[in-house]
Order: sequence, then C-alpha cells, then structure tokens
Amino acid sequence: MHTDDNTACVLVYGRDPVLLETRAKVIQTRGFRTCEATSDAELMERLKLARCNVLVLCHTLPEDEAVRAFRLAKQEIPRIKIIAMAHYSAAFDVILGGFTKPNELLAALSRVIH
Repeated sequence: MHTDDNTACVLVYGRDPVLLETRAKVIQTRGFRTCEATSDAELMERLKLARCNVLVLCHTLPEDEAVRAFRLAKQEIPRIKIIAMAHYSAAFDVILGGFTKPNELLAALSRVIH
C-alpha cells in the first residue's frame, strides 16, 4: 500500500492479485494512495484502516460479490464513491468495462474525487 495521508485513497477489490497490483500501480501514477483486497475480510480491514475515498470493483468479482462489497463499503464509509469495472445491474457511481484503458479509469477517478 502506498501511504501519504494528504492524498485520496483508492481501494481496488477483486479476485486476481496480479491485476489488482497492476491497476494500483496505474492509479498511483496520478498520486493517489492505493490498497488492494481480494476477500471480504480484507475489504473490511482496508476500509476501516485506509480511510478510502473510492472503491474500484474489478470485473473479476461475480455480481453478487460486487453488490455485497458496495453495501459493505457504503455502510462503513457512506461518502465513498464506487467505480465498477463491469456492467453489473446495481447502481454504482461509475460503471466502466472490464477492459477499460488505464487513462479512462484515471479520468473516472478524477471525476469522482474532485
């Protein structure tokens, strides 16, 4: 986890740790703090400790797990913004495709944070 308490924190949640690490590195290029989670337990731990501003739900999550993560995140941090990297049926702040280009993800992050 990259830590500088003066910058926004983005939590990337999904099942593929390599993909999560890659997305986190891309996000860090814009100066955001990042952390990753691959389970509900890790998700809750990161939400409580990292003071996240945005949750990015990876396309590797089945829809029911993405919706559960949405609910857990909003319960823990009501003001958190949520970006889904898949076309789930639930209402997220931003919905992108699973194979969205890095610059499109960064643009979406900038929109929801600023």
